[in-house]
Amino acid sequence: VGHGPAGKQVFYGSGTDAIATVRAANFITAAKAKGMRVGDILIYADTTTPLVSLSRVTVVASTGATLVA
Repeated sequence: VGHGPAGKQVFYGSGTDAIATVRAANFITAAKAKGMRVGDILIYADTTTPLVSLSRVTVVASTGATLVA
């Protein structure tokens, strides 16, 4: 889901990792290849708890992305 090249995009992910792990630098290693940009949103479902979290992309580097609440 996205708003095109000029707008924000929304990404979805799920797994057993806690949200603190997901928000750590470079957890999403292919962020640049997936088209993530600063300001994009990630909706992440922790399938263990099960909690759903909303995060914003703050950094996209060749090594991955960093997210904040």
